[in-house]
Amino acid sequence: MTSENPVVKRRSRQPVNWIWPLVAIALFVIGALNVVEYFDLRAQSYETIRQQEATDVIAEAHQFHRIIDRAERAAEKLAQAISDGRIPMESYNQALSDLVQSDELFYGGAIAFAPYAYKPQVELYAPYFAKKNGSLEFMQIEDSYDYTLPQHTWFAAAMNSGSRWSDPYFDDSLGDILMTTYSAVFYRDGPEGVKEAIGVVTIDISIDDIGHIVQALDYGSKGYAEVVTADGAYLFSPKKERVLEDESILSPARWNDDEGLQRLREHLLDGSSGVVKLTAAGESSPTWLSIAPIESTGWRIVDNFNQSEISPYTVPMRHKLMYAIAAIVIGLIVLLVLGNFVKPTEGVLSWTTAALLTLVFAIAVNVIWSITGQYESSRNGQFSAVSSQREVLTVQREMSVSSRQHTSREPFFIPTGIYIESLKFTSPNDILIIGSVWQKFDLEKHGHVVRGVLFPGAETVRMSEPSVSRSGNTEVVRWKFQGSLRLALDYRRFPLILDSVSLGLIPRDTLGNVMLVPDLGAYPFLAPKSLPGMGPNVFLAGWELERSFFELRKSQQRTTYGLNDSFEIHKFPELFWTVEVKKVFIHAFISFLTPLILAFIMVFILLLLSTRDREQLEFMRTGVGFDIGVSASIFFVVVLSHISLRQKIISEEIFYLEYFYLLMYANMLWVCFHSIMNVKNPDLIKYLTLGVTAKKAYFPVSFAIMFVFTWLTFFA
Repeated sequence: MTSENPVVKRRSRQPVNWIWPLVAIALFVIGALNVVEYFDLRAQSYETIRQQEATDVIAEAHQFHRIIDRAERAAEKLAQAISDGRIPMESYNQALSDLVQSDELFYGGAIAFAPYAYKPQVELYAPYFAKKNGSLEFMQIEDSYDYTLPQHTWFAAAMNSGSRWSDPYFDDSLGDILMTTYSAVFYRDGPEGVKEAIGVVTIDISIDDIGHIVQALDYGSKGYAEVVTADGAYLFSPKKERVLEDESILSPARWNDDEGLQRLREHLLDGSSGVVKLTAAGESSPTWLSIAPIESTGWRIVDNFNQSEISPYTVPMRHKLMYAIAAIVIGLIVLLVLGNFVKPTEGVLSWTTAALLTLVFAIAVNVIWSITGQYESSRNGQFSAVSSQREVLTVQREMSVSSRQHTSREPFFIPTGIYIESLKFTSPNDILIIGSVWQKFDLEKHGHVVRGVLFPGAETVRMSEPSVSRSGNTEVVRWKFQGSLRLALDYRRFPLILDSVSLGLIPRDTLGNVMLVPDLGAYPFLAPKSLPGMGPNVFLAGWELERSFFELRKSQQRTTYGLNDSFEIHKFPELFWTVEVKKVFIHAFISFLTPLILAFIMVFILLLLSTRDREQLEFMRTGVGFDIGVSASIFFVVVLSHISLRQKIISEEIFYLEYFYLLMYANMLWVCFHSIMNVKNPDLIKYLTLGVTAKKAYFPVSFAIMFVFTWLTFFA
């Protein structure tokens, strides 16, 4: 037999030795490229959001000014008429009364003269009209206080600096409300034809009405809007304590980021628009502030939204991360295995390498779980939250046009709100909901509309007697309700699931050309993270309440109910209130994974006890029968746990947690097979495991299988 040249042999094996390191390097490069692409996509998403927010806040500021400009123009018009002498003194009160009543936005108004400017014998003169309790009340300001004192900036500052808006103040002498005032200066001819200021025409606007204007703006579902002065003082905030306690948006106590705070200060002072990212004290997630000046007022509108509300995570980004995880994990496994094996049929896996392999797979699974918490949702990208009055009005216009085309009738839009006080799962697919629902009616337009709402899909609904309240031409009807809603939750990724509970609302007057729209004005915060429509003490055992919002969904009715005109049934979108719920992982972990982990460890102990040494077998009183008996006992415990899980979760397909049970069954069968073959045919075991002992391969192989089904489950 010809002997083999050792040099040739080494040369022939050398290329093979370089293949796997190159494969590992290539995998790391692929993983790194996917990570880079992920960060590029995220940066692009954030930049797109930043640009959109900068554009939106400017549009909001213009929209706000168009509304508030009504007060400026009305006050300036009356002030000019007084300056020109077109209104006689005896008609001042009537002109002022007409001014205050000319716009529902105006709370009150005054014509305030400087000392002795009204008449030489009259020191102060300031008639004032205000809307109180549905009527117009008259009073003289000078009877309540000396309005020329410096602290009354609505007069003193305007006389010194010209027409202006005041900072917010609480008028406890006249209006007993928090308000702001626009003061328009009027003049008379002084010596040598020089105009001299002799008084101001004022229009008061309630801060609550300022809030209604802000809430009607289209600032989206990402947070809330505030109005501040150039020095940062709050004019309006849905968090009213900020206004009442004279807080400033520039307060260092509110923010951790000095650099961002300086940028915010610059935007406020120079009146520029922009987006600033800050971190609020006590919070980990950054807050974005989008700022724009409101023309002529000296105010700034500021949109606040938490970065978690503008999460730019998309399916392509999630896929990039998942590809990166797979490439990096496989690359690490190649390197670890390459460092252990010399000859596949003779090599032995070290305990250190086995532990490292297990650690790599365990970390990878944990990272995938973390990614799932950011991206995973059964409705990801499918819901369309109605978060501003502009969106509601847009839908109403579309439905009005469509209704006229089909029925030649104008639809009736009924603002409807809901407030949830309790949620409770009575079964895996049934939830008990307790709360209040209300509707607002215009008595002139909606007198014929049947009051009431129906909850499609709900059963055993109980409604209280209606509570009716009226203010002017508006009627509000409110009911307490309780009902059980049947759900079809997506349990495919249980226990890492994020799903939604949607409660539909349709009008009781189903044939009255009626459409329900969300009463957004009833909620101070519309950001889904602030859970609009839910009480502060509502909780759902075993679940976290993530977000809530209103939706207007296209009708899914599949019948005309015998009506000739099918548009009567299908025309209007249906109103839904939706809350997203996330399963608490620790709850499922303790309930279902703890028995599996204990069984998993006990099976490993059986493998450790497995031996062909008769003395050790006799000493430990173990053997094939012992292994099979203990496996059967463990199998019984696991099966009971599995049955309990299936009784609690009704699903037509295998869900994520069940793969752990299937893996556990496979491990127990392998222990029994290994115990028998280890005595009868040990060479077969050695051949099947490539020379690696089953004891050392147990954890790496099990966690590798966990990684595979976890990656496949959450990649989709």
